[in-house]
Amino acid sequence: ITYGGTYTCTAGATYTNSVTIWYADKGTTTDYTQATGWTTTPKTAAGAYWIKAVCNGNRNYNAAEASKSLTINPKTLTATVNGTLTYGQHFDEMQLTITYTGFVSNDAGATIERDDSKLKPTLTDTTLNENQLAVKADGYALTLPVENGHIAGLTSPNYTIVASGNSRLTVLPKRISAKIGTNSSSSYSEAIALDPTELVQLNSEDLASWDRAQGVAVLDIVLSVNANASSGVGLYSITGTARNANYDVTFEAGSHQITPLKIRVEITIEDGVYGGLIDVVKEVKIFKDGTGEPMAADTFATSILYTGT
Repeated sequence: ITYGGTYTCTAGATYTNSVTIWYADKGTTTDYTQATGWTTTPKTAAGAYWIKAVCNGNRNYNAAEASKSLTINPKTLTATVNGTLTYGQHFDEMQLTITYTGFVSNDAGATIERDDSKLKPTLTDTTLNENQLAVKADGYALTLPVENGHIAGLTSPNYTIVASGNSRLTVLPKRISAKIGTNSSSSYSEAIALDPTELVQLNSEDLASWDRAQGVAVLDIVLSVNANASSGVGLYSITGTARNANYDVTFEAGSHQITPLKIRVEITIEDGVYGGLIDVVKEVKIFKDGTGEPMAADTFATSILYTGT
């Protein structure tokens, strides 16, 4: 029978004295008469046993006994071994979680011997570099080692533990922190340009060893500011988002300063005659200070102040 199954032992005698059923481990014995440790408690664990029926004699009948052998085979138990590691860790740092299917009723707490020196899953896809695995939505299939028909490293006297075929490795994003600087600025009306490689600071040691040479750029950061070229002079918050799925980045917000736009105004007026009135402005030209880029004069409220007599 298989572990968890039931069996019934019965025996009869030619006279009315009761018959007692005894059980013993078979061990290395070849005959039931060699066995020791007999008990009347039926055997339920997987193993090989002797069973004997004993009827004591009396003055009219001699004693008699008969024997049978019983084998209780281990039950098949299915195991799913799932692994987790954080991006940047090596494959051998994987943490394993095991779930089982097929326990005999009320046996879910059965002791499973685990030997991590033998329980060494491998990647089913052998073309992958196991020590540079990226975050992947559906994870990576794992193949479990087999020894004598069961998963190596998982043993139980009552079960033969086999793989479910659904074991997978999940790579979790690496959590890091980054700080956005406060040294960003632009003048009023200018387009706001935010360069993550200049504004974002982080400890390169927090990156996976194979990403450190790229620094901030590897995170593929997008910076956002709650302002644009039309926003007025003031201080605005900068936030960040990392698009590299291998990292879970917590940003310390930075700031962007919009400063007044410096301009240069050139005014040309109509020529006048001594003693006459000067009341006509011929032309007003406005330029960005420093670049000399012309600007539309009608975007400014311009007042002209005349001095002299």
